[in-house]
Amino acid sequence: IQDNYTTAATTMTTGMAQTTTPTWDEGRIIQRYIMAVLYFATGGGQRKWTQSFGFLLPIDECLWIPVGETCNAKQEITEIDLSWNGLVGELPSELNYLPSLIRLAVQGNRLQGRIPTRGMQQHLTNLRQYELSDNLLFGTLPTDLFVLTNLQLLRLGTNEFDGTVPTEFGVLTHLTKLDLQLNQFRGTMPTEIFQLSFLQDLEVNHNRLTGTISTSYGTNLTSLTNLELYTNPFRGTIPTELGLLTRLTNLELTDLSLIGTLPSEMGNLGQLSRLAVDYNDLTGTIPTDLARLSSLNKLYLQGNRFIGNISYLCLAPGIGPLDPFRVDLREVACSCCTCCAY
Repeated sequence: IQDNYTTAATTMTTGMAQTTTPTWDEGRIIQRYIMAVLYFATGGGQRKWTQSFGFLLPIDECLWIPVGETCNAKQEITEIDLSWNGLVGELPSELNYLPSLIRLAVQGNRLQGRIPTRGMQQHLTNLRQYELSDNLLFGTLPTDLFVLTNLQLLRLGTNEFDGTVPTEFGVLTHLTKLDLQLNQFRGTMPTEIFQLSFLQDLEVNHNRLTGTISTSYGTNLTSLTNLELYTNPFRGTIPTELGLLTRLTNLELTDLSLIGTLPSEMGNLGQLSRLAVDYNDLTGTIPTDLARLSSLNKLYLQGNRFIGNISYLCLAPGIGPLDPFRVDLREVACSCCTCCAY
């Protein structure tokens, strides 16, 4: 690791001497060094990166990543997007010393280790988008993460994070998207999550979360357009309050341990295009209120114990064509369903 810093310093100062930048203040020197450290710490110097862009060239470091608005008018780095670029190793904590950074996106790489926190509390408080999904990061979520109270988008999905979902999420009141899917979080969803009234997209599928589906999803998180809870050991019934989420376009409750009936209040979700409640232990008839879902085009009901005839959905005005439209044809009569006969 020490070699990364030494190499970064040497390369940076050599490049500075060759640029046309007339003056170098302390802030510019620090941010150029930080970007050089990022390059060497994550495999750029070992040619692991898919693209090196303009890194280390004797040009302004704001031009090293020729994508988006990397710097502001003061030549301070505001955005780093190195997604899906073959980064390896650990994310250096030096990135936390870029005080004007608004977006850091490194998803889709092979980064390991824990979320770096040194300097985060003092310098990174302007960050609004933190995108770390699809890596090999692990450990519990650090407390310092929750000093980033300006965060609007937080992607942590498809890693190896564990522990409980922290109650401190309640302080991130500006969040509109929270992605925790495909990790190893356990325990119940903290009630503090339901304080995030601006939240539009919540993805916690494929974890080890337990408990029931809270009524507060419907009563508090009324800005939700996407709710993905599937493949967790939740239990209990589907709360009727989910019918209050009238902005929902996608609702996925697949592969839980839900019992009871499908609430007729689902018919209130007029913007819903995808409804998945498959592979639970739901019973009874499928409510005719689903015929009011004029935006619906994907419906997954199979793997339950529904009964009755739902061919009315095949002809419901404003619905369809439903593709896929899946139920257990052994128990439910349906003239247009695509699946499933067991």
